[in-house]
Amino acid sequence: MGFLHTEHTSFADEARQAWCDVVESLRQWPLWIKLGIRDVFVQYERAVIGPFWLTLQAGAWIGAIIFVFAGVLDETGRDYAAYVAIGLVLFNFITTTVTNGSEVFIQNRIVIHSHPSPYFAYVLRLAVSALFQLALQSIAIVITFIIIGEKLSPLAWLAIPGLMMGIVMCVVLALTFGLAGVRFGDFRFAMLAIMRLMLFVSPIMWRPETGGWLKKMAANINPIAYYIEIVRGPMLGQVPELWVYGAAMAWLLSFTLIATIWFILARRTISMWV
Repeated sequence: MGFLHTEHTSFADEARQAWCDVVESLRQWPLWIKLGIRDVFVQYERAVIGPFWLTLQAGAWIGAIIFVFAGVLDETGRDYAAYVAIGLVLFNFITTTVTNGSEVFIQNRIVIHSHPSPYFAYVLRLAVSALFQLALQSIAIVITFIIIGEKLSPLAWLAIPGLMMGIVMCVVLALTFGLAGVRFGDFRFAMLAIMRLMLFVSPIMWRPETGGWLKKMAANINPIAYYIEIVRGPMLGQVPELWVYGAAMAWLLSFTLIATIWFILARRTISMWV
């Protein structure tokens, strides 16, 4: 029995059932919002400051990167601290979504077998958890801005649509990689290794415009770079070029198409593979 098993049903029937799964998941929004936030608190339930450890960890990483790489990259301006802070927190959000998304169905296999629920709800629960962690880590950005005396310009409002696009992209990636993680047992371990590498090949500690053609090429072929830029650029008083938004939208539409088709074909077999 294969992963794309669709016995006795047409593609249209599978598409209709997948759509019903998404609609029913959205209707259960109070549940997956509550559980998504609870998932974060559960990880730190015995800690004195609770999930604010995420803020401290983000702050420590920001400070360490600035201390080590500012001299190496000959960065002396205070805007480098803001550049690193925003980039690192956004990268952590993407990493959390991608790595946890690759095992979102596997982690919920007991519930899937014992109490059938719409599958897309598990993805939305993960997205809420990642967003809550993003909010906590964003406090480190605020503290960084206060320390360096940086102020947001009116252009910072342009970061909101960029962030919304990034959130949708992360939901799509969580669904896509969740399906891949169900089918391929080694996939989640591969994603952990890949995301560790992506930290260094994404424009977080370095700027594409200050390096050679290799850095520019690495940024241009890296989808993470676009979603960081459409949020970080406006927060630093810079308007991203239209082609950056176009590239981000192209990546979003491509992965949405892949996720939609794969979810339609594979939704019925998730419970058999987890």
